[in-house]
Amino acid sequence: MTEQESTHPEGSIFKTDGSSKPCRACADFKTWMKLGGPTSSKTNNSKQSQEEKPKETNNTKDNIVNIDSKADTSSKEKTSETKRENIESPVLDLAVRDQKAAICPPDSLELGSATWTFLHSVAAYYPDNPTDQHKQDALNLINSLPRLYPCAPCAEDLAVDLPNHPPQVENSKQFSEWMCRLHNRVNVKLGKPEFDCSKVFLRWRYGWEDGSCD
Repeated sequence: MTEQESTHPEGSIFKTDGSSKPCRACADFKTWMKLGGPTSSKTNNSKQSQEEKPKETNNTKDNIVNIDSKADTSSKEKTSETKRENIESPVLDLAVRDQKAAICPPDSLELGSATWTFLHSVAAYYPDNPTDQHKQDALNLINSLPRLYPCAPCAEDLAVDLPNHPPQVENSKQFSEWMCRLHNRVNVKLGKPEFDCSKVFLRWRYGWEDGSCD
């Protein structure tokens, strides 16, 4: 799988591959940005409503009826808008859930899962034609883990593994499959099943072909 240059305007948060599938790592950020719209719009509408509210006069009872009718309509519209926001904001619900789950320090399993997610994602989005700086940065990242990783036994095990299986960072496919093999060696030690490394991009970048990640 190779990545082509994006045909989207400069500044777009989406990048595309040959099949024009969006950059999955940007999707939630795009949704989050959109969530600011209704809030901002609601504030502006409220200010405009107050400015445009007709002044009550003593001319006739019809004026009072008209004002009450507009107020009732505005109230219904606000209620409908609130319902829409509740329906269209699943990302906020997930953020609240994740925030509650993240109030305690991670144990080794949580730390390991988060670390693998990060490393696989870095490899999956690594350039197909990396510069020398990209390559050096990738090597620095991997080679620093035995010294910096918080779980001492895990770090020590990685320190033994890396000299025998040095990082391969010539392109995204090579880096991703190397990362997968590293993960599989750890899985074997832990008695877990191995992952099919030919499917790393489906797992960590594009999503499964059945659309279950869409």
